Amino acid sequence: MRKIRHDIVTGLGYLGFKLSDTKNSDGLGTNRHINIAASSSKPIYVITTNETNEMIRRAQQLITA
Repeated sequence: MRKIRHDIVTGLGYLGFKLSDTKNSDGLGTNRHINIAASSSKPIYVITTNETNEMIRRAQQLITA
């Protein structure tokens, strides 16, 4: 994921986004979200997700509707 984030943000530099390689490499740790932007950048947030649980929750909503 670090490489993917790096590649995406590199293409957005003209919009004022710059990734902190250190923050990007450190990962989320125990945080639910972190800002991985360089100090001279607009904010870039990484947010914890669990797509599997979300799909299960949505399927249960459809079944019980």
